[in-house]
Amino acid sequence: MKRNKKLQASVFFMTILIFISCAPDNNLMAILVSQENADQYYIHISESRAAFDVGDYRKAVETGEKAAAIAPGNEEVAVVLGFAYVGLAGLAPIDLVRGLVDQNEVDGTDDKANDGASSFLDQLGKVMKVNDSDILKLGELDESSNPTLPLLVPHCADKARSNLEKLILFEKAINLLCPFVDFGARLPEDYRHTCNSTQLERRLAAKSNFLWAISHLGEALIFNRVLNYGTSDSNKTNLEMRMDAVSSKEVNTPAEISSFIADVDTINKTVNRTFSFGSDCAVGDPQTQFTALLNDMVTASVALTMTPGIPESVSDSIAATMKDVIDKKNAADRGAESQDAANILKGDFSAKIAESLAAKIDSVNEGSGMTPSQLADLCASYDSISGGQQQGAPQACSN
Repeated sequence: MKRNKKLQASVFFMTILIFISCAPDNNLMAILVSQENADQYYIHISESRAAFDVGDYRKAVETGEKAAAIAPGNEEVAVVLGFAYVGLAGLAPIDLVRGLVDQNEVDGTDDKANDGASSFLDQLGKVMKVNDSDILKLGELDESSNPTLPLLVPHCADKARSNLEKLILFEKAINLLCPFVDFGARLPEDYRHTCNSTQLERRLAAKSNFLWAISHLGEALIFNRVLNYGTSDSNKTNLEMRMDAVSSKEVNTPAEISSFIADVDTINKTVNRTFSFGSDCAVGDPQTQFTALLNDMVTASVALTMTPGIPESVSDSIAATMKDVIDKKNAADRGAESQDAANILKGDFSAKIAESLAAKIDSVNEGSGMTPSQLADLCASYDSISGGQQQGAPQACSN
């Protein structure tokens, strides 16, 4: 099995190397410009391709944009310049592929469904460096209740995208590629996917779909860092550490019980504010970062399935991770079950907080004189934080 996976991975690497080589299309008819401008176009596109191959992504962008100015709406320049944008954003495609393959091999199983989308993004995020100073541009720092464990309240998606060069570059790649990707990989709820499909022959469809996938995945990796903001050397987020701090307190007296309930209510409100799936943002910037992240993940998953050459050892693991997300998001989009589906999805990202809270609720219930009303308040907070998932719920809340 391992030998087959390594063979598949080798074939995949060869496929990706072909993808990112951005070989010339030589489709003069698709450029529809004068011979003089065509000559200039090929000079600029060749310079962009050469710069990309040696890792000079800024020069690749500069020369690629000159080619795009001569031949807007050209598939070849969309792919070459798109790869340059993604490279300049710090997400080298070959590193991303290695991350996907390595993650699959370390796990040792093809079943990723139980790992959760948050865990998947946490592990994959290691392939792209994002500084803490960059992350702070994407939210409002809240040090009000615990300065040692500050929280980062996410900006709405469009505001975040405009505040960081990496996200601006991913968005440029997305806008550039939109006319050339399969229609099925475009989500109606993402306004960036609203474009007129090219009427010309698509010669680079596989490259366009692959680049479309990783551009969205790159954005998702950054938004995941915001939603799971942490300042310690541990793997825990600040929100998880706040929950741990609350759980570590002695809760015996009536005053301590009241304080514990208030602390849990505060954490519940913070979880709801951070992992918001609703319309908390303004009309001009309607998507929360959590909603945008989910759309990015769905798009990446669908686009990768439309990209030939990806071995099953990689594509199946991604599909398994994304399946739960896609199923629940589709349920949310149907309307009637939207709130339930959104809460369940939120529970994937707040699972560790819910686990810590469940243990503490049972401990407090056994050793103190909580009233039924107080227990009901705690159980309601747990239900909200966990997204209503019964697995791992406090026994006290099941009685």
